[in-house]
Amino acid sequence: MKLIGNALNGEFFKNLVLAADRPALEHIRLAVAYVRQMDDIFALAKSREIPLTLYALMDGDCFPALPVLKRFVQGSPISWRLFLTANFYHPKIYWFQGVGAYIGSANLTDNGWNRNLECGMWLDEDELEATGMVDELRAMFAVIGERCVPASTEHIAIIERLADARAELRAAKRAFDDEARDALRNLPGQAAPIDVTKRDRPGGAARKAFVAEWHQTLTLLRKLTEQVQQVDWPDWVEPDVHPAIAQDQATEYWYQQNIRRTGQSAAEVERLHRANTGRTEQAVQEMFRFWLEADAGEGWAEWTNNTPRRLRGLLSREELSKLDVERLTAILWGGHASREHARQIRNSDLGLANNEHHSKAERCELYAHYLLSRETADGKRVAQVLDYVLWGDEQSPDCADRIWDATRDPKWRLPHLGVNILGELVGYARPDEFPPRNNRVSRCLLALGFEGVSS
Repeated sequence: MKLIGNALNGEFFKNLVLAADRPALEHIRLAVAYVRQMDDIFALAKSREIPLTLYALMDGDCFPALPVLKRFVQGSPISWRLFLTANFYHPKIYWFQGVGAYIGSANLTDNGWNRNLECGMWLDEDELEATGMVDELRAMFAVIGERCVPASTEHIAIIERLADARAELRAAKRAFDDEARDALRNLPGQAAPIDVTKRDRPGGAARKAFVAEWHQTLTLLRKLTEQVQQVDWPDWVEPDVHPAIAQDQATEYWYQQNIRRTGQSAAEVERLHRANTGRTEQAVQEMFRFWLEADAGEGWAEWTNNTPRRLRGLLSREELSKLDVERLTAILWGGHASREHARQIRNSDLGLANNEHHSKAERCELYAHYLLSRETADGKRVAQVLDYVLWGDEQSPDCADRIWDATRDPKWRLPHLGVNILGELVGYARPDEFPPRNNRVSRCLLALGFEGVSS
């Protein structure tokens, strides 16, 4: 975590772009109100060959700047996307996915990068994961996206027309605004209310967006679970494997072979999404045929036939009441998201020296010790959190609401227990109702051509 204040502390926002130039960078997502220049970000996205997405304000003062608008609309890579909105929009979020995020006051202007006294926080990717902010950022971008439209050549024409009219009108408008402000100064209601909606539960629009996306994706996964029962399976898949697990392994195998192994996962998901939009049914059938040719090597038989069965037992309500290091280690090792997260947790969080190395299995055990030693702000332990998320229907009937609580509400949230891990575990515990899902699942659905899935 770092405070970015430009001349306030000598930490300039422009230096973050240099620091983000790393192999781990997979997508640049920006939600910034005022945009004048972003040459350094364009250069970074181009050199890393990664997607670039900007949500910006378009107004009568000719924001975004015409050169920026043209760069996105005319001749940029197809994975570079600009979305526009008007009014009631003022965020400054710079998410360099895989590296970290800046949240603060700096706009995409020369003043914001260099001259102004700005104030914002930089959090690296580990800190975002540990605090649950990765999921929060995804929800925020989902809400912002609903209020935006893609930039087009028509918007270029609008900006050009407004620029011609702006010089003539600006002086007159300033004089009128001064006169109107003085005349109306005693009227109440000078400031717009921040939020006039009633909220039944905390979280507001971000929570609603998360729950809506969860249910939309859940519907897709249930349809895939129905379809996998109508196709042939590899001969090494045991017949009693749950169909929800079978479709999850089919999509995992297809993703592993066609996307993850390219080393350019984000770009490949974008490419396949464009190719498969409008032909999702064919893409799904091609995926199942591809899975049929899979062999049992590299542990596929174990992860398909045995691990899900073992996890389902360990995640039963009775077994969770007896949760200990051995049981929790087995759970963390069995889940793909938790197993990978154990590898990514900083050594310092696990009580290790920076140069200390352990196998993935050993790190899962250390991760289990870590979770068992932590409490939520309300004094709940990991067994109680898991019981609530997996089996807490009487307390909160919607599983999506429980996952939101466990990743956002301090009463339920534990560090390093995020939405991808919990979404998988729910699926392993209750496959009849909830096929496993994590970020890989969302990316796979996008690559197959489905719309409205958060990645």
